[in-house]
Amino acid sequence: MNNTLAAENSSAERQPRQHARLNAWPRGWFTAQAFKQGFAYPPYLAVVAVCGLLLFAFARDVGGQCLGVLIVGAAALTALALARQVAAVRENVQLLAEQSARQSESRFRSLVQQTSDVIMILDENLIVRYVTPSIERIFGVAPETRTGQKLFQRVYPEDEARVAAYFAQALAEPGVRPPIEWRTRHEDGTWRYVECIGTNLLADPDIKGFVLNARDITERKQNEEELRESEARFRTLAETASDAIITLDETSRIVYVNRAAEQVFGYTIDEMLGANLTMLMPENLRHLHRAGFSRYVETGHKHIGWKAVALPGLHKSGREIPLEISFGEFVKNEQRYFTGIARDITERKRAEEALRQAEQKYHLIFESAVVGIYQTTPDGQYLTANPMLARMFGYDSPAEIMREVTGNHLEQQFYVQPGRREEFARRLREDGVVTAFESEIYRRDGSTTWISEHTLALRDTTGQLIGYQGTTTDIADRKRAEEELRSYAMQLQQSNR
Repeated sequence: MNNTLAAENSSAERQPRQHARLNAWPRGWFTAQAFKQGFAYPPYLAVVAVCGLLLFAFARDVGGQCLGVLIVGAAALTALALARQVAAVRENVQLLAEQSARQSESRFRSLVQQTSDVIMILDENLIVRYVTPSIERIFGVAPETRTGQKLFQRVYPEDEARVAAYFAQALAEPGVRPPIEWRTRHEDGTWRYVECIGTNLLADPDIKGFVLNARDITERKQNEEELRESEARFRTLAETASDAIITLDETSRIVYVNRAAEQVFGYTIDEMLGANLTMLMPENLRHLHRAGFSRYVETGHKHIGWKAVALPGLHKSGREIPLEISFGEFVKNEQRYFTGIARDITERKRAEEALRQAEQKYHLIFESAVVGIYQTTPDGQYLTANPMLARMFGYDSPAEIMREVTGNHLEQQFYVQPGRREEFARRLREDGVVTAFESEIYRRDGSTTWISEHTLALRDTTGQLIGYQGTTTDIADRKRAEEELRSYAMQLQQSNR
């Protein structure tokens, strides 16, 4: 690079001289092909001609008077031809070297102009002597306006002291310096981050300057800042979460664990970091995890789902913990990591078990109750009914009564006294509850019986009526007893007259 930079400064001076040398030769004589063969042809043709003349003269001059003169002349001519040829070869080699240098300079100039970096040459006072055209594309500054300016004119004020210390040391020691980052002002007024690598070539006679290679890293710095903010948010969420959060590497080694995991598994963070995830699993699941995890890392094939999976965990005390686990995968620095969120669902399992037992008890009561239990729509369509209600109305099963009794014909199907169903519905609409509502009804076979209903109106959160729920008691025996008492009382009254 040093030789090329120096060559770029002097290439304009050499070009006329090179063209002049090339034009001085006949086009057919000095060619690349002739050089590859070793020499040009014309001087040797001259030598051959002299030798021919020598032989001719020797044949004519029998007495040998001119032989010595001819031999000396031939030798002199041959020496001159050889000397000229050697000089031509040396000049040929030099011209080809200069041509190669021009091509190399042309390639270098093209690379410099198209590079995404900015290259500067500074003097010992950090004044810009040369800058590549790429500065205009990257920082919006024309190269000619930057030349002659001091480097610090565009450095962010807070970075000046650090940059000055860097260059003070860099100017004192020749060679390449480690990279440094600072902020510089773009022509549009914004501040851009740059990463610079400097090379002290002040002692180099071809450069006599400090070469600075600058790269715009603003986007990278913004990405790094966004990543830091994202990681900070993640840590805040993770450390305040009530669920255990665990991150693994590709070997199933724990590389991160939050504090909630201490409460879930009973281990300290230090005990879990660096350990294999299998330490948190029951023994019978460990070999399955190893095989499945290795298979996924190699093939990407999952053997279980990754969302809300119910699996048992292992507490430090040795007891199993019911967990609900979700997994995720991400890549950082070309390494794959896996994060799992484990929720201890012990309390939920207890609540589910308590609910299950309550439902069993309710179902037992519902099925074996001595009163009819039901739920209906507002128009009387049965939604639920227990076996006692079905028997009370003469049906074989709850499913049969729910299928055959329709709300639109409930009045005609059940109630003996016209208007009784409407009276029942009116009182529920007005009072929200009806107790001891007695009615004579038809059974499925057409016979009649008496019932007493205790019913509650059901409403949604807006107060809209959505149905009825209640119980029905068979009071036929009581009605018969009452009728018998009335009949007996009437007989007594008649006998006392």
